Amino acid sequence: MSANVMARNGGAKASVSRAQAVRTANRFAAAILGGYLFAYGFTALATFIGFGLGLPFSEAQVLAWMLGALVYLGAMLWGFVPRTAATAWAVLAGGGAAMGSAAWALSRLTV
Repeated sequence: MSANVMARNGGAKASVSRAQAVRTANRFAAAILGGYLFAYGFTALATFIGFGLGLPFSEAQVLAWMLGALVYLGAMLWGFVPRTAATAWAVLAGGGAAMGSAAWALSRLTV
């Protein structure tokens, strides 16, 4: 531990409460897992839209995967922006579920 931290704390070791550790783990989970769900929903919807615009399915899928990687990066980084982890979970997981459901529903309409 650096001398500056020890001096500010009166020589005591810095400690992290269990509640703070749980909040931090929840925020990381929201960013990683919620971001993945968001990117998955985006990829599904983008594949459907690309195919609907006339791209061959394989090209629409590859394009959606490439864009999905960038969306995942942005969603993961955004997961640390909201004031609460609940907001991050709601937007990321909820948005991913909404986009995935929309892609599924649209694909059922066209088949």
